[in-house]
Amino acid sequence: MTDTLRKEYKYDCTLEEGAVNWASQCPTTLSEPSTRPNVGENFKTFPATRFNFDTAAKKASHFGSVTEWWKVIRDVNYFERVVVFRPFHDGAPISSFTQMGWATSNLLGCAIVRCRNDGRYVGVCRYSPRGNIVNSNVYQVGTPCSACPTGASSCSTADGLCF
Repeated sequence: MTDTLRKEYKYDCTLEEGAVNWASQCPTTLSEPSTRPNVGENFKTFPATRFNFDTAAKKASHFGSVTEWWKVIRDVNYFERVVVFRPFHDGAPISSFTQMGWATSNLLGCAIVRCRNDGRYVGVCRYSPRGNIVNSNVYQVGTPCSACPTGASSCSTADGLCF
């Protein structure tokens, strides 16, 4: 995937706070989009009986959920050519990838909470501005960094990131 505008993520404590608040309710699904305007979300649960908190946190991190959310793209061979988020992508497994890979999202906050009532860990990551906007491009195909906004201090063409 080559992208004209890919922003570097920055960690955001306000998004983390929202993720903690949602995860603390021990949900079984994503939160209602209307409760988090312009904020995207990914969600994952793990059985607490199989993992201690440290292991669950690692599974929810880059080596766990994030890798799992990202690898979905390998199962959807056509997606590199079709970069528009369509109605049938909404709620499908690929929506976790597209939210993480949304070119204009640049803020991220995550949380993991143990739900003692049902023996699960709940992991939530929130993104701003949100992605997964139906009939919008996940990213623009083209030369990396060619569409970095004015004010971007730099660009790493090797990583394809505007920052």
